[in-house]
Amino acid sequence: MGEVKIWESEVIEGRVYQGSSGKVYPYPTIETISDVKTDKTYRAVWLENEYLRVMILPQLGGPWISGGIEFNWPQHHRPTTFSPVDYMLTENPDSSKTCRVSDVDQMYGTKGEACFTLYPGKAYIEIRGQLYNRTAQPQTFLWWANPAVPVNENTQSIFPPDVHAVMDHGKRDVSRFPIAAGEYYKHDYSAGVDISRYKNIPVPTSYMAEKSAFDFVGGYDYGRQAGILHAADHHIAPGKKQWTWGCGDFGKAWDRNLTDEDGPYDEGAALSPVRTYQKTVEFTPEDETMLTVRVLDGNRGLKAYLLRKLGRGEQTGLWIAESLGIDPFDYVSRLERARLGGAFREAMDQAERCPQDYCFPNKLEDLVVLEWAKASNPKPANACYYLGCLYYDKLQYEAAMENWERSARLAPRFPTVWRNLALVYYNKRHNSAASRKAMERACALAPQNARLFLELDQLYKKLEVPAAERLARYKENWAVFLRRDDLKLEYATLLNLLGRYQEAYNFIMSCRFHPWEGGEGKLEGTKDNHINYYLGLVNEQLGDAAEARACFERAAEAFERAIREEPFHQNAVRYWESCQ
Repeated sequence: MGEVKIWESEVIEGRVYQGSSGKVYPYPTIETISDVKTDKTYRAVWLENEYLRVMILPQLGGPWISGGIEFNWPQHHRPTTFSPVDYMLTENPDSSKTCRVSDVDQMYGTKGEACFTLYPGKAYIEIRGQLYNRTAQPQTFLWWANPAVPVNENTQSIFPPDVHAVMDHGKRDVSRFPIAAGEYYKHDYSAGVDISRYKNIPVPTSYMAEKSAFDFVGGYDYGRQAGILHAADHHIAPGKKQWTWGCGDFGKAWDRNLTDEDGPYDEGAALSPVRTYQKTVEFTPEDETMLTVRVLDGNRGLKAYLLRKLGRGEQTGLWIAESLGIDPFDYVSRLERARLGGAFREAMDQAERCPQDYCFPNKLEDLVVLEWAKASNPKPANACYYLGCLYYDKLQYEAAMENWERSARLAPRFPTVWRNLALVYYNKRHNSAASRKAMERACALAPQNARLFLELDQLYKKLEVPAAERLARYKENWAVFLRRDDLKLEYATLLNLLGRYQEAYNFIMSCRFHPWEGGEGKLEGTKDNHINYYLGLVNEQLGDAAEARACFERAAEAFERAIREEPFHQNAVRYWESCQ
């Protein structure tokens, strides 16, 4: 029997990113896709025995990686798809090794944990998922683990023999399986097409099987004579899922976004519902007063806090040890352990020195902690910044502004706090001059930040800064604005406004616009493909009436399709109004 190894290392990987839209606070948003791939270093955790070598990337939080496994919970795709998650390494008594990964959903308060264990002498990796409802309210979970494997013309999706029909993500469309006999995902298969074969699927397609009496779903490559098998108890996980971007042009665009050179891939998973859970723990303090503490799963640290407040140090330590044995990511218990060990003050000082990248407090209990940290530290720049974000999210705009202003005085080289001040000055104080000064300062501190460039340009537009002045700023920051599709469109619009139609046409035709999740290949922020409308305007001004008409017709067709699919889509309505 061989030995299992576990270690950490630095890896370099070229990454591309996916955007998101709508209100996502308390989460960050990554909203640009670049044509230029750059290397970035991530910390990797390795598990290895004589059969397998497994790489885990906790700093990427479970995204789509061709050849890897994507984890998602509690509902659909998380806003933190590319954000770090917590992890720890353990060596078990049976010589197996485990990497535990955990994260708390900041919107609903639920928590998920995945334990990856590799055993000596075993040619498989065990993945155990644990879900915690840390709230008093019923919560729903949607948990999946998608292995993403390379596909080609020899690849076939393998579903159990009792699966005769599949549906898309929202049951908006249904098809016979494996031989489709109608329209599925807006593609005509009426001739009778085997849609289990990757080569026959020209469009992005998902296969969701709601029920099955079998435990497996998989895929097979007849060229390589190898495949993948995903097994799960059908009594717990009755659902089956596979997804592919398809072998058409749109799918190839996504392949470029999400892979290096290893091409298209397919995702497969088993799906299961999870019910809520809570329990009550009772204990009697020394004064014989009965206390009843409701300890929600994943929140056992509350009892540790009460035991410490009652002066029962030894019991506190034992309870903390037991709690961390159940959930090593129980932060309240870890905090109480720091209090017992006298390291609490040091921990708070360290928190003030930490980067702000992935800290977005949004709960009322966070307010209490941050106000205490603010009062306890002579220079609470981070605490004030976090408080400002929390207050602004809770519509307490004056409190948000006061905290951001103090943070800016204490840490004047932090660009985000100046950007936030610009927003509150303009939106809530209606002070255009102060807003402009703050946003320009943010841009000066982070001149390569395309998001700040966009927001300053939007502010200039509202302040009616001349188009020529705005265009000159684009020229001065050419490499920066080319990182965003929305800025490319704004640049083309400025050229049109200044009558530089040929230049606008040449620029648009030189650009590659990127697909976005849920965008059906249209430009970011639209359902109707503004690019055809812009091209129509340009060709009209250039005197090419036929090409202008063709562009307008494509734009109108896209609009009508958006109305059919989403009758109340506000972007489509605004677009139609702009075409009048």
